[in-house]
Amino acid sequence: MEEVDSIILHFLRQLNINIDPEVKNICELPVEVIIESATKCLCEINNSLKLPIQMPSGISHRIEVASQIASICKDMGYKNDVGYQTFLYHNETDLRHIFMFLIENLPNEGQQNTVKTTTNNSKSLLLGEISNKIGEQINSIWIPPCCNPTNKKHFGDFVFKTG
Repeated sequence: MEEVDSIILHFLRQLNINIDPEVKNICELPVEVIIESATKCLCEINNSLKLPIQMPSGISHRIEVASQIASICKDMGYKNDVGYQTFLYHNETDLRHIFMFLIENLPNEGQQNTVKTTTNNSKSLLLGEISNKIGEQINSIWIPPCCNPTNKKHFGDFVFKTG
């Protein structure tokens, strides 16, 4: 898992987050850096978000900020359990999963830093339809054509193939 952590730390350093060069494991990050990292990732993904980068001093404000970050991650489609405790009282596995999710959602270098927008050109529409169709087919059960009930007709007890 050190390789995964080094990749995560590399991406976080590219976001101009001040991470000590001695840090080799994501669990070694202080809470302040974890909150700053999550906030900067979310702001890169969606510029319209207004999140505090610095951790507030009061515990109730800290919980509020961490809860807000967790809520945004859930809204973005993060499937695992996430709450304020994920950021304030972190464990290595949960932290690794949440940062992998955030980094996967970061815009590529060539893209603008805005929320994903759909273009109306025919190529992107076709690719989207192909992607949706492949997703449907992957999640459906494959039935051999000879067993497909839509290709057969019944005539009494006799079943014959059509088409």
